[in-house]
Amino acid sequence: VAYEMLEDTIVGRVRDFFSTGFDAKGFTYSPDYATRVLALDPKGKGDALRSSLVWLRQVEAITEEDHTRFLAIKNARNEVAHELTSILTGERTFNFNDHFQSALALLSKIERWWIVNVEIATDPDLVDKEIDEDGILPGRILTMQILVNVALGNDKETNAFLEAFRRAQAKEKC
Repeated sequence: VAYEMLEDTIVGRVRDFFSTGFDAKGFTYSPDYATRVLALDPKGKGDALRSSLVWLRQVEAITEEDHTRFLAIKNARNEVAHELTSILTGERTFNFNDHFQSALALLSKIERWWIVNVEIATDPDLVDKEIDEDGILPGRILTMQILVNVALGNDKETNAFLEAFRRAQAKEKC
């Protein structure tokens, strides 16, 4: 789930940035998405994930080290997907915690960059306000914390995160 959420953030946030609306076929995108993002695919195939990672490096949302870290996370996800039985039976070892923490850290970094550099920067009500960037808790990180707490059975902490999430959703609807 953490990997899928991270990949969706990388591809989805960039693609949505170039969204121009929708028509009968679905969402529509500026031609700039193809020329300024998809054209960045190092393999020249217009792969949205590879292209978006390069774009995020260009706008300094991530570093080359972060890009390399993402590739390690992707490889770990593929290992789990293809070797799950061997991992579960103990025939193969897998350092879940390190990869999971790395995925959450990168997810948080990218989400915070979007919030600070796109959402806050383009909101006239927030432009001149002082924002504590370290105090920003992206919704996707909150969602992951809820999922982890549910999986580990920490009801008290889960309920606290769930209530915070509900309050944040209620504010967005106002």
